[in-house]
Amino acid sequence: MNANKVNALVVEDNLHMLRIITAIVKGIGINNVRATQDPVLGLEIFKTNPIDLVFLDREMPVLDGIEFTKLIRTDKTSPNQFVPIIMITAYTEKSSIIEARDAGVTEICGKPI
Repeated sequence: MNANKVNALVVEDNLHMLRIITAIVKGIGINNVRATQDPVLGLEIFKTNPIDLVFLDREMPVLDGIEFTKLIRTDKTSPNQFVPIIMITAYTEKSSIIEARDAGVTEICGKPI
């Protein structure tokens, strides 16, 4: 697959980390990146735009990464229930990884990146 044709979404409440993740994603050749600090807005972006790949923080206010993932995977209005989701988190203990996996997260990337 041509990375230049991939549409990615980055949802991270920390602005500094949001910028770092976005730069990394663009650095691997994915130029179509939508990024937001607001997980509720992130879900709206996901529902209204073609998104092929999601990078997601775990701990965010209002809607955390686990809840966000469950909504993508189970909501009947989700446009792509099988989108790959990469969770970027400092919570890498076994129980957290199992919870993320069970929610539908595709991969885990531990912070710091």
